[in-house]
Amino acid sequence: AGHDGDEIGHLIGRINHLLRAFQQGLDERDRAEAGLTELTHELERRVAQRTEALAAAKHEIEALNRRLTAENLRMGAELDVSRKLQRMTLPTPDELRDIAGLDIATFMESANEVGGDYYDILRDGTENGHLRIGIGDVTGHGLESGVVMLMTQSAVRTLTTGAEGGLSRALGVLNRTIYDNVRRMGSDRNLTLALIDYRPTDSGGKLRIAGQHESVIVVRRDGALELIDTTWLGMTLGLLDSVDEFLGEVEVTLAAGDVVVLYTDGIVEAANGAQELYGLERLCQTVLAHRCESAEAIERAVIDADPPCRCRAAAPTRGTGVAVDVDVAVAVGNGVAVAVAAGVAAGAELVAVAEASAPAFSSWAPVPQAVPAALPVPTPPLG
Repeated sequence: AGHDGDEIGHLIGRINHLLRAFQQGLDERDRAEAGLTELTHELERRVAQRTEALAAAKHEIEALNRRLTAENLRMGAELDVSRKLQRMTLPTPDELRDIAGLDIATFMESANEVGGDYYDILRDGTENGHLRIGIGDVTGHGLESGVVMLMTQSAVRTLTTGAEGGLSRALGVLNRTIYDNVRRMGSDRNLTLALIDYRPTDSGGKLRIAGQHESVIVVRRDGALELIDTTWLGMTLGLLDSVDEFLGEVEVTLAAGDVVVLYTDGIVEAANGAQELYGLERLCQTVLAHRCESAEAIERAVIDADPPCRCRAAAPTRGTGVAVDVDVAVAVGNGVAVAVAAGVAAGAELVAVAEASAPAFSSWAPVPQAVPAALPVPTPPLG
């Protein structure tokens, strides 16, 4: 107290002030360290929670992967069985060779996935050379489409073997069967389907066509080309419980050397690397340009998109020609299924193609303009 006003007193006051400031700094440091420690503990807690969540998610993902692997194996086995069933239902080479007056060859390569493509060539149980040809295309791909295709094949064979009425009667029964079964499946699948009856004649043959499908291409021996519209010959099957009012039939007379082509939209919609469609005109022109060759040569020309050859003005008499091109799928990786019947004597020439792969059309050349374009021919249903 004796030095309050002198120099020593002032020095002591300044020292005390510095000590208080230093103590405040220590207190703030301690509070900062405590806050940092608390933040560190919170961060460690959150990291632990996140690590636990990630471990749980990893465990769940691994379990899902195991389930997906098992499901893929199961579905792969189902698809493999379905593809084998589809192949088993196709007409066999021995079966087709037994058809009198026809030289028939077949080729099949399975698609990567099950589709709804269908074709069959059946005898009607008589010995008069009558045939029934069925061609269909179920919407979509996968097991459901394959099942509907198998339904169709089985029903067509049953109706044909049992001689169940004419084409319109058969299509009506088929529609009701498919409609009921698809509803039971809880599916929305439906299909286009054409049934064609072939009757040999002394001068060639006759086709009777029923059912809505793609147009029928007729290339006459002299190079005349016709398109027969099937729009008014039926209705997509499986959409309505009855299609009887939509059904019609048309008859085509064939002479020796004529070629008839049935196809679905896959072949005309196939695109090459430049995104150019194969097109109906190219299909018509390819068949026309190769009309004087064997059925197998016509089929290969269509599938391989070979540059058209030059047929002679008058094609040799090889019998009536019937070429049937079943769906050519656009999806890359799909396979090829082909059935070919080459005419001999007064027989018929029959070509069927199912699910040709898009790579087959990857390098076609421009269509020669010398080959005439296809023009539709009005064909009202028979009364």
